[in-house]
Amino acid sequence: VSQSRYDPEKWAACSAGPTTPFTGRKCILGLDLSKTTDLSAMVALYLCEGDEFEVDAMFWSPRDLIMERERTDRQPFQHWVNSGFITATDGNIIDHSAIREHVLEYAKTHQVEKVFMDLNGAVQLAVELQGAGLQVAGWSQGFRGMSSPSKRLESLVMQQKIRHGGNPVLSWMAGCVTIETNAYEDIRPVKKKSTGRIDGIVALIFALGGWETDQIKNQPGAEPSILFL
Repeated sequence: VSQSRYDPEKWAACSAGPTTPFTGRKCILGLDLSKTTDLSAMVALYLCEGDEFEVDAMFWSPRDLIMERERTDRQPFQHWVNSGFITATDGNIIDHSAIREHVLEYAKTHQVEKVFMDLNGAVQLAVELQGAGLQVAGWSQGFRGMSSPSKRLESLVMQQKIRHGGNPVLSWMAGCVTIETNAYEDIRPVKKKSTGRIDGIVALIFALGGWETDQIKNQPGAEPSILFL
């Protein structure tokens, strides 16, 4: 595991908001769902002029864990809840139904083209979203699925071609990322330490990977075999 990560100054330089409101625009959703205690994340990815992107992120946490997490992670979770960056769900485990309702409401006012998510532990939610008319695709968190979009995200940040609106939860998570590399120089994001959370970055990488896949599909003579991860 190397210590490469998003340069805080470069990340901060990408904190501009959207050029036009998100409502009504086409987007791809990435969902990273926790089973119990981690944060869950939804990131909507919007393509702008000239291969630039804009990001709209939402997070969820069990309400009963907010104060405990504030102590262990040393971050202002309650303030983030009060400010609307995190939605607190009832109880001490994550409520997937609250996430489902948010995604479906979001889809009413935004053109959600596809939802990409790790199906591990979230098959039920995927089935429910599909049943409500959304296109859902699984995405692997292994090197094969994560490497190309992870490299793209690093490049976008370096070139200031992604705007995240200064979301404080997503920005904190960007600082928690380190990169794991395999023998083939594939990369994927991992947490620097156990108290770090990277769910929002993972969800963003899912969405970028989905966008890349659609780009490949739309190329003349694309090889179908490389589309499945």
